This record gives sequence, C-alpha cells and structure tokens, in this order.
Amino acid sequence: MLLQASAEEVLEGESLFLRCHGWRNWKIKKVIYYKDDMALKYSYENQVFSITNASLNDSGSYFCKGLLQKQPCVSEPLRITVIKGELVREKEIVHSRERREDI
Repeated sequence: MLLQASAEEVLEGESLFLRCHGWRNWKIKKVIYYKDDMALKYSYENQVFSITNASLNDSGSYFCKGLLQKQPCVSEPLRITVIKGELVREKEIVHSRERREDI
C-alpha cells in the first residue's frame, strides 16, 4: 500500500490531497488516514483525504491503514511540509535580485 500526495511541499493556504493506493489498483476498504500517529479520517470505501487552506500545523508525517484483499496493510509514512507563503515570496525576490546581478 502506498500513500500518494498531490505534493510533499504545499504553500500555506493551498489545498493538499492524499490517497491510499493499493497494489495492482486493488480496492482498499476501511481506510484510516493518520497524521503523526493520530487518526484523522475513516472511510469504508477508499476516498481522497483533502486539506483545504493548509496551515503550518498541517505539516507532519502522514500514513494510511486499510484492508487490501481482506489483509491489513499500512503505508510507509510520507512527510508533508507546509511552507509559509511569505517565506516563498522572500526567496523569489532574493533569487530575482541574484539573477539581475549576474547579467
């Protein structure tokens, strides 16, 4: 079983989507999504877990558990990092200045 994410780094305020993926696209039942070992969401049929308007508190280690062919399975943890929007803009400004100085 594999936990798939729309991105491993997300800007603050953006959306993040997680999906528990089964081997050979087999259906996964009774899926539980976790963050830092705390259960977040249960769904009998495997559904996408979404975080809208991500905040810095959404950074953490995510994984999922479920039944694959009636056998209990657990994904490897996936580190998700939410980046403060202001920090990204500051890096873009510095990078832009560095490029102009190189010209």
